[in-house]
Amino acid sequence: MRKKRADSIIDALIKMMIIDDHLDPREHAKISEIYFYLHGKHPDPYYIEEKSFKIMNDQDLDDTSEVSRVIAESIKKGSSRTLTTISLVEVMMADKKRLDREVELLEMIADLWDTQDILEEELQKYVKS
Repeated sequence: MRKKRADSIIDALIKMMIIDDHLDPREHAKISEIYFYLHGKHPDPYYIEEKSFKIMNDQDLDDTSEVSRVIAESIKKGSSRTLTTISLVEVMMADKKRLDREVELLEMIADLWDTQDILEEELQKYVKS
């Protein structure tokens, strides 16, 4: 995968992590794992934290619809959108919490990408039976 596309996916995952104004270590670990998968190497030790603070300082994360639009526009290719939808769910659920604001963001992105089926399938994996 091209570096620019992989970086766009990581940015989207970081936005998912910080949409609830909390840097959870489990979500951070999941992003590091996905970074390794995408780039074939581990991120620099402070990369995710620095990127998180930059995003928090540079972007208004209070408007969930705007965040979803920015994420949706940053990833154009269908296969990347599928991977990102799956990865966004993994990051959201890394802390074992399903917050309304996070689900709302995911649903908006899935609507913009037409990945609602993938989102629903991934969310079902976390439904307690």
